[in-house]
Amino acid sequence: MINWHESYLGLPYSKYNCGALVQKILFDEFSYFLDIRNNRDLSLDLQARAEHMVIKSSDFIKIDKPIDKCVVLMYTHNNMVGHVGVYVSIGAGYILHTTKAYGFSILEPLNQVLKKNKLYGYFICK
Repeated sequence: MINWHESYLGLPYSKYNCGALVQKILFDEFSYFLDIRNNRDLSLDLQARAEHMVIKSSDFIKIDKPIDKCVVLMYTHNNMVGHVGVYVSIGAGYILHTTKAYGFSILEPLNQVLKKNKLYGYFICK
């Protein structure tokens, strides 16, 4: 039996950056279209992209603890919300996400991801 997250592993960053990956997962898994612009679509600076991501978080309800398939918003090194992934409830928890440094989507332990990116919050679709 294939786990839901396995079909999203290895997707190329050139097509699915972190925002586009989350957008795809939400649509595929919940038929929910998240109108999120990603950094390939915006000719804006980091602050503007971060503000847009927080604005789009209004499409969600914040929850205290992560659950399978919830959206995880994170601060980047600039202390701005600028990274997003999806929680996968296996063992101690993983984040399905991608960055330019990886080049493709990966499953990474939650505690490892949060060493690099401080948590902004866990969210589910309204």
